[in-house]
Amino acid sequence: MRIAIVHSFYSAAQPSGENVVVLAQAAALRRAGHDVLLVSRASDSAIGSSRLAAVAVGLAVATGRGADPSAELRAFDPDIVHVHNLFPNWGRHWLASWPTPLVATLHNFRSYCSAGTLYRNGAPCTECLDHGSHRAAVNSCYRNSLAASIPLAIATRGGARTDEVICRADALIALSGRAAATHLVAGVDDAKLRLVPNFVVDSAGAPSPGSDTDPDPSAGAPRWLVTSRLSAEKGVAELLRGWPADVGLDVVGGGPLKRELEDAASPAVRFHGTVAHDAVAGFLNRAHGFVFPSRSPEGGPLAYGEALAAGLPVIALAGSGAADDVAESGSGLVLSSWSELAGAIRTIDERWPAFSAAARRRYEEAYSEATWLSATTEVYEEVLARAAFAGRSRPGGAG
Repeated sequence: MRIAIVHSFYSAAQPSGENVVVLAQAAALRRAGHDVLLVSRASDSAIGSSRLAAVAVGLAVATGRGADPSAELRAFDPDIVHVHNLFPNWGRHWLASWPTPLVATLHNFRSYCSAGTLYRNGAPCTECLDHGSHRAAVNSCYRNSLAASIPLAIATRGGARTDEVICRADALIALSGRAAATHLVAGVDDAKLRLVPNFVVDSAGAPSPGSDTDPDPSAGAPRWLVTSRLSAEKGVAELLRGWPADVGLDVVGGGPLKRELEDAASPAVRFHGTVAHDAVAGFLNRAHGFVFPSRSPEGGPLAYGEALAAGLPVIALAGSGAADDVAESGSGLVLSSWSELAGAIRTIDERWPAFSAAARRRYEEAYSEATWLSATTEVYEEVLARAAFAGRSRPGGAG
């Protein structure tokens, strides 16, 4: 199968699990024998630093008349196009005239939420869904900037029902049951939605890279782990306020709250900053358990899948797709509030082998590369079969 993947890479200055996912999925498809072309633009090179460049990007986002990948796609002559992310480096106008089957992954909620998170001021937020996308500008939802939020408020003014990607796609991949339910409420066609969680590389047993940021193997009692961007919507601040002073916790990740959290945390908490994605395996394989503190709906967080791959019991706060999965799979415990945290840690200590086995089992059945390949290939074959039945052909003329 000839598969073209279209993606706009976020800036390297802001580590993105989405970028990691796209590269991993392209590699997995190639390993499976498919001919894969990644058609991409990166914010680091596509967006200049001048005010004029920022204005140009804003206009492209607002109007959808940005860069067009069609020429590259036609030259490759794909059987299927898989769109991951067009914001902010690709335009959207080309989608309506693209002739071959197209699948899109809904990594976030940006089709109807300028921030992409449905989360604001420490709580879930549906203002744009309820009252119109102008609320994104009123609240400066994107990067706390009115100027940066206005183009997105314009682009999302029709919500999911008029979003170019959602309307054009033959199938839409949701990454969790909670995300799928959220998309349905927003107006996405149920007939298009397919549930396919992101896979994560099986790093169980991977050696620690041996850097100064690694957890100390002589630290004594087993330590818990959280890997997260340190920003408000990720819930790490609330986690640390309730973290027991006698239980070790390693925090991997950086972000705007890093200094504030370091100053407020107990001595039991160690901050390791941002590390290369490959280095996270070392922390996972030394950890006793994993904490997922976010209450944002989040599509399919890599951190959760990686914890399962390492066989780590997970403690999650209710309200996220990861928490739903923990409850369904028995891979850990779900809390209604952080006041339950100390008791949950004790329960997992007492039943650690059973929780660990459940976590690893869940990884193999839902988050492994083989599972993802099977499910994604099934989606591709479905839309190709429908296109063949309808008589749609590839742009190069082949059927």
